[in-house]
Amino acid sequence: MPLAMCVLTLVVPLVASCSGGSTTSAAGTSSSPSGMATASPSATGTSEPTPPPCPNPEGAACLGTLTAGTYKTRVFRPALTYTVPDGWKNFEDTPGNFLLVPPDGNLPGVNGGTSDFIGIYSSTAAPNGCEDGVAPGTLTTVAGWRKWATQQPGFRNPHFRHVSVGGLSGIVADLRLPRGWSKPCRYSDGLPVQPLITGLGVSYLDHDILPGQVTRLYLLDYAAGALAIELVDIKDAHHLPGYSDLVSQLQFGT
Repeated sequence: MPLAMCVLTLVVPLVASCSGGSTTSAAGTSSSPSGMATASPSATGTSEPTPPPCPNPEGAACLGTLTAGTYKTRVFRPALTYTVPDGWKNFEDTPGNFLLVPPDGNLPGVNGGTSDFIGIYSSTAAPNGCEDGVAPGTLTTVAGWRKWATQQPGFRNPHFRHVSVGGLSGIVADLRLPRGWSKPCRYSDGLPVQPLITGLGVSYLDHDILPGQVTRLYLLDYAAGALAIELVDIKDAHHLPGYSDLVSQLQFGT
């Protein structure tokens, strides 16, 4: 997927709410329910536009569909600068979750397991199999997750490599189900799955590997825990190189 696009840096005020109705930012600007941005004078006498409301009710300060350019998260921590081609969508910008979806994907598909996506989660751990919570041993670090993963028969020959992304270091691996894997979880309606990661604290997620899917999982050392970057190619259709090009341009702040 080509990523050579013109770069546009957006500076946007923090929006207090992304729910329906008019929203007011910390800078005093507001947006109408129709999504048309209005503006009010700043301290310097100039006006700054407010982005339209987040189209995902649970996405906090997300920006929706993006034009090609470079952006900064407004809520997610650590602060993140990212560059995308035209048509990508940002559907989550919460304290612990950040979500990008390619032009041919959509939010219902992400939730339903039919759309590719890139998810970034500031605090993750190894899951407790098909049950809720963290795997025994409190495996909340990169090293702990890796040790857990090597003991899971539901990953097909995972090969871990050292990696650095945006100022953070850790590991990366491409993960698939083994051929012939048939073990479901109680919540998967009989579909064979392998639990992958779970969220802690401000990060909310419980993700699995599904049949036919490949996930490139980066786990990076952050705040004495594991920050995860999850690249999901739902049909194993050779999309990971393009998504990885996007990841290579990420920059984490403090």
